[in-house]
Amino acid sequence: MKKFAILGDTSGDFDFELAKKYDVYLMSYCITLNQQNYKDLIDISSKEIYQEMYKGDVDFKTAVPSVNEGIRFLEKIKNDGYEKVLMITSSIKLTGMANMMEIAKANFPDMKIEIIDGTSCGMGTGIQWIYASMLRDEGLTMEEVAEKIRDNLHNLKVMALLRTFKYVVKSGRISHFKGRIGQLLRIYPIITGEDGKVVVKEKLRGKKQSLYRLADGIREFLVDKNNYLMSIFTADNEEEKMILHDLLSKEISQAKLYLETELTSVLGGHVGPKTIGVAVYLLPE
Repeated sequence: MKKFAILGDTSGDFDFELAKKYDVYLMSYCITLNQQNYKDLIDISSKEIYQEMYKGDVDFKTAVPSVNEGIRFLEKIKNDGYEKVLMITSSIKLTGMANMMEIAKANFPDMKIEIIDGTSCGMGTGIQWIYASMLRDEGLTMEEVAEKIRDNLHNLKVMALLRTFKYVVKSGRISHFKGRIGQLLRIYPIITGEDGKVVVKEKLRGKKQSLYRLADGIREFLVDKNNYLMSIFTADNEEEKMILHDLLSKEISQAKLYLETELTSVLGGHVGPKTIGVAVYLLPE
């Protein structure tokens, strides 16, 4: 029996296989696609969502699970024999998961439940679960792991390259006019996380140039660094993933851990198919 449970959700790019590998409980977000309701990764996969997007406009919405679902998960963890739970959520500026779980945990006064704002999303959150799992395996207490996670939030870098303006226009981050001009001029935005928010960092012309710039941005972050975890994530974009892997082959070979994931449906539906990105997490020396 582990000393404490780690709880995550499907905004962190984990599927159930990866969650099992790192012994993370995984809660599904709620997804509405064309007026049909689904539990993320249970009733529908990210691949299925992208296939619908390729067909044309879709009505896509996401929501955190209900408080009752949060209570159900904590009850299961309690029944599995845990008295302590560590949950690292995606940024509270992007999702209401942390607020929902604060309400749910009030029903378990006999348990120690720690909820941390991971200030990121996608694999930027998931990679923190991996680090927490590694620390737990080393024998650290939940309190010690929580302190290390909080102290290391500034050592996370996530950059992603969008292959369409369509869905960020829908989100209101870019105006329809700018999005239309961007598509016509073959301009592709690179987004990143800043202060818990997702922002457009650069707008680059041409697919090849934009992919090279994404790789350059990661290399710049890793100058003189050799103690880190790394992940490439994509939204149904195997071709460019292979290219990016080659561009970052040296950095990948030096990573303490490297993995590839499919961009979570919760995010993929908002940024669109073919998105590709990298998450890097510097480990404390």
